[in-house]
Amino acid sequence: AQAFYRVALLQTAIGDSEDAKASYQSSIERFKKLTEKHPDRSDYFQQLGEAYAGLSNVLPEWSDAKNALDMSRGAYARAIELDPEKAAYYLARGDIGMRLVDPSSLNDYERAIALDSQNVQLRLRLSRVYRNNTFGSRDRRKAIEHAEKALALDPSNPECHLQLAAVLGKRTVTIDSNTRQTTESYSNAEQILDHYARAIELAPRQAKGYRERAGFYVRTGDYQRAIADIDRVLELHPEDRSALA
Repeated sequence: AQAFYRVALLQTAIGDSEDAKASYQSSIERFKKLTEKHPDRSDYFQQLGEAYAGLSNVLPEWSDAKNALDMSRGAYARAIELDPEKAAYYLARGDIGMRLVDPSSLNDYERAIALDSQNVQLRLRLSRVYRNNTFGSRDRRKAIEHAEKALALDPSNPECHLQLAAVLGKRTVTIDSNTRQTTESYSNAEQILDHYARAIELAPRQAKGYRERAGFYVRTGDYQRAIADIDRVLELHPEDRSALA
């Protein structure tokens, strides 16, 4: 079952969707047999859920993909019944719920955090969820809170600095009456730029820091500094389409 699943991941990665579909189905068939034979093994239900989630990624029709996601969520629900203290199960079910645009995903994420409060990646994910207005969940305070806790846990992680920079600050939008040009200003722009600078210092060969800081400069009307950062992105990745755009 695991071998078919791993083969399916490789086939998905190289764009071989039809073969990946067959491999996922072979994996699912075997995991289902394992869950029937060992109904008390939460890890088998977890792996079954994982295989269904993988299958959903290679199904072209949304109705089929949604059915696979529903099956995945059902398998994770059973895994949680068997082992309700496993943070990874709530996290995985939350990810499935996000794809299904189900508000209960937030409950799963928060439960995962309660069980694994030192999980930096989960903190970052929750910060993004609260920032992005996912199913009406926009909450700047919580987005900042999770980003700050992630940074406190891992201050040398550039992703933590980038996420905190992204959620900090209340913006003021102004529109030039003649040019209709929109610019933004931030009461704590210096603090935001410090986090961008720290992220770049920690990962100077990664384009993401320069790209996101350039976006901030554009929004605040500082085009010369934005151009300098985009030039740096293009030095690292000359064919980067979004940077060229």
